Amino acid sequence: MGAIRSIQALYINMKNLSIHSEQEHNKYLTGFVLLNIGQIEAYKNNKAMLEEIIARRT
Repeated sequence: MGAIRSIQALYINMKNLSIHSEQEHNKYLTGFVLLNIGQIEAYKNNKAMLEEIIARRT
């Protein structure tokens, strides 16, 4: 199962490479944060839960 998720993550990253910029946020990052701000704030010191929030949204 982990190998399949890794392949999926690589595919998503490659597909979105042209959308994302390291120098500024984009509408996708801003939208994600706006939709999840409550959970992000609640779990800001819990890395595992933040990873779970990200995993559920991708």
